[in-house]
Amino acid sequence: MIWFILALIVFVIALVFVLRSEIESEGKILLIGLFCVIGAPLLFALTCLLVACGSGVMPNYNKGVREGYITKLSEKGIIWKTPEGQLQVGAGEQAALQAPWEFSLDPKNTELRERVASMMGKRVRVTYEGWLILPYRLGDTNVNITNIELVKDGSSVPEKKE
Repeated sequence: MIWFILALIVFVIALVFVLRSEIESEGKILLIGLFCVIGAPLLFALTCLLVACGSGVMPNYNKGVREGYITKLSEKGIIWKTPEGQLQVGAGEQAALQAPWEFSLDPKNTELRERVASMMGKRVRVTYEGWLILPYRLGDTNVNITNIELVKDGSSVPEKKE
């Protein structure tokens, strides 16, 4: 909802500047009409898209839990470096046949990143949240890991922390 309000504010400001400059120049009434009919809705749609991609859309779009083995953890990005990883889902031969599941980590959560790195190659259970559109500063995938816990070999029961 907030992204829609921000887009509307930017749209109104742009509309005021365009109309003000067009009214000051004489004989441009046709151009003003074309802008109001074609340009204004196009500008509004573009503004909504840009604001949505920058701020993200629907952070609670998908939530779940997966089990598997962390096989990769790296940092990607040109401006914003974000931790990205892969989870090999399944067990035994079944895991080798499935494509790895890709995820992102919140760049500010260094504790979770260190826990994920320490559990490489071990069977883990990850809790995640999926976004419809993830903000570009939070990662490449639409999935953010929120928690990770070690799982005992051969069972789906997490190990107790001592």
